[in-house]
Amino acid sequence: MISRQFRLPLSVLQPPSESSFQDTPHLEDVSSTVQRKQAQMKKYFDQRQTTAVPALSPGQLVRVKNPVRRHKMAPAFSTPLRVTRRDAPATLHLEDGSCWNASHLVSAEVSVPCSKKSAPPPDESTGSDPVPPRRSGRSTRRPAQHSDFHVHYKS
Repeated sequence: MISRQFRLPLSVLQPPSESSFQDTPHLEDVSSTVQRKQAQMKKYFDQRQTTAVPALSPGQLVRVKNPVRRHKMAPAFSTPLRVTRRDAPATLHLEDGSCWNASHLVSAEVSVPCSKKSAPPPDESTGSDPVPPRRSGRSTRRPAQHSDFHVHYKS
């Protein structure tokens, strides 16, 4: 053990000699095979690992998901902002000058305030008033646990 030669990575990984390259006549074939196999693996990966292109376009209103909320009642999304331009399929610039990935953006549906819908006018052809909604015929009563509760005051 004392006279043993250590086998370290530097002593194992010695530069190859010129004669070792001459012994492998198919070195070009190996490099072309490696390139071909890597191209096949890339094609296989790209077919299965595709990302969906977001349906957001310039001019559309979006909301940004707030990365940090001060408290749980704080809004999770910002006010609506307009998309000004798109640099990449998922990189969008907003009107306030910020740049966001589409995964942090949500389309802001502009809701039009609707007026209260009034009941349709009564049908003049029958001459009758509209039928009121039916109420349940079930009788309601106080719960039993409330009937035995009495407040007693000391005199």
